[in-house]
Amino acid sequence: MARKTFDELVDEFNKEEQGNPPSEHPQENLEQPQETPPVEEPPVETPPAEDKPAEPPAPEDKPEDKPADKPEDKPADPPKDHVIDEIEMTNGAIRKRLEKQAKKFEEEKAALIAEYEAKLKAKETEQPKPAPKTRDNFQTDEDYVAWLTRQQIDADRAEQDKKRQEQEAEDAKKRQEQEAEAAEIQRRQAKFLTNIESCFDGEERTTFMKRVQYANSKGLGELLDANPVASDYLLGSQRGPLVLAKILDTQNPEYFRRVFPVGGINPLEQFAELKDIERTILAEKNAPPPAPAPAPAPAPKKPVLGKPGAQGQGGTGGDPMLDPKARRDYVRELLYGHK
Repeated sequence: MARKTFDELVDEFNKEEQGNPPSEHPQENLEQPQETPPVEEPPVETPPAEDKPAEPPAPEDKPEDKPADKPEDKPADPPKDHVIDEIEMTNGAIRKRLEKQAKKFEEEKAALIAEYEAKLKAKETEQPKPAPKTRDNFQTDEDYVAWLTRQQIDADRAEQDKKRQEQEAEDAKKRQEQEAEAAEIQRRQAKFLTNIESCFDGEERTTFMKRVQYANSKGLGELLDANPVASDYLLGSQRGPLVLAKILDTQNPEYFRRVFPVGGINPLEQFAELKDIERTILAEKNAPPPAPAPAPAPAPKKPVLGKPGAQGQGGTGGDPMLDPKARRDYVRELLYGHK
């Protein structure tokens, strides 16, 4: 009988451990001790049987362990997306900057709090509050009442002084804001006037300013305040007056509707419309002048016709009797048949 393999012995050992019969043919198990020499029994010992299941499966049972060192078997790397890299890099820089700003803000806030607490503590130590007085500190009720009255008056004055100081500080802040706003308006007006001078000359400038003043009386200023993008462009750009004149042109209201539609417009789209109108104006200015119309052809001269028979007759009107030589030749021709 053939010798059992090591795997078969391991299987039988596992079946015995589970309480199952070692084989389907018990006689085969009885004959084995006779066919297997004692010296060859170690392969069936328990330790090898226990270590066998831990061995890795054969290479054919694990497709993932197959060698994948061939270039054609490796998946191709996806193409590098430079836009995404730029986005990540930019976001990283923004995050670092924000973290740095937040850290600086926290440090400044902590420093201000510490400075305020130090000043408050110094003030408390410099000016200790007097101990509150009671009736026992005065000899009479009148003295106690007078002291209470003075305390109330002092508290009222301190409260009034505090309110006055706060009001003065608020008024000063408002005054500074108004002065800054007035200075900004003056600066924009000066720039706008400078742009007008560079865009128009003479009568055109006067006509444009009258048109702007009339439109402003009808609410142009409020419209520009509600559209800061258009306001900054029309009042601050070098070619803003040219575009504003086009928008306020009564003969072409479609330009106004493009920039200020009734339903509103996105600021970016509004700026794009303004730039498109500017390009239209520049194209019209740079266009070559139209060729002059050709001069009308001169009318043909009428021939001057004299009196019948006057041509070639010496100015006698064709009458031979008025010229002596012609009269003589005429007579000779009549008498002799020749001149």
